[in-house]
Amino acid sequence: MKLAHTDLKPENILLVDSSHETDGGRGGRQGRRPYRQLRRTAIKLIDFGSATYEGQHHTSIVCTRHYRPPEVVLGISWDYPCDMWSVGCILIGTRCCCCCRCWGLNAYAAADDACCHCCQSCG
Repeated sequence: MKLAHTDLKPENILLVDSSHETDGGRGGRQGRRPYRQLRRTAIKLIDFGSATYEGQHHTSIVCTRHYRPPEVVLGISWDYPCDMWSVGCILIGTRCCCCCRCWGLNAYAAADDACCHCCQSCG
């Protein structure tokens, strides 16, 4: 299909079934928050308003600023794999309770500043 969503963010990812099991916070460290595990992990993507196919015209600015891939920040050509960067940011955010927003990428006007900050933060 080779379709780029170009706007992947937590708000555009829905759970098909949000039912879950909870352990009640028992069995671990004292004062631990309850652990919730989804019964089904199926998701649906929404908001395909800015989606584009591989052969179509690609605008220079895509993706929500906080999940924008390096090739877009640097102004070089991009294609449907650019969504993988957004997915990575979302996964890191769900695991660490943070996201690229916490790295301060939106505070940088120049692509060089944003890339330097990423290198310093991520190694």
